[in-house]
Amino acid sequence: MGQLYLLAFLLTASHDEAERCFARTIEEAPLKTVFKQWIQTSTKRTLIKIAIRVIFRDSYTCESANDRWWRNDSGNNALIIDAVTCLPTLNRFVFVMSVLEGYSLRECSVSLGCSVESVILARTHAFEQLPLPLDVMHKWNELEGGRIDRYFTEFQNTSNEL
Repeated sequence: MGQLYLLAFLLTASHDEAERCFARTIEEAPLKTVFKQWIQTSTKRTLIKIAIRVIFRDSYTCESANDRWWRNDSGNNALIIDAVTCLPTLNRFVFVMSVLEGYSLRECSVSLGCSVESVILARTHAFEQLPLPLDVMHKWNELEGGRIDRYFTEFQNTSNEL
């Protein structure tokens, strides 16, 4: 449950909206799946769809102030979380979906209702805007199973195709 709330917070950058998305996900998520891993994947996808609806379609017409993760958490995780939630909305969604959750460029494009080129640009801007020290990014990359390194390779290949 903690990971699901963190995903909701990373996407919404608001504790109130994260709680709203989390509650709606619990109501809407298909929990009849046989395998635990499928439930987790399905629930995350449901949460992401709900967060997109809440942030892009239901409530936000402009960028609003972002919440901090937790004031009493001063570790690297809080710094990383706060850095991600300070990104502009589209950049944040693309970063979380493509880099942290492993969505393809096409999946991000379809889910967010924008072009693949917009997704590439948003992801590039997200990496440029993240004020994280290189050692923190390297540690995060290790924790993510090399997903950030794979991103740079994928980005170079995609840029060459355009």
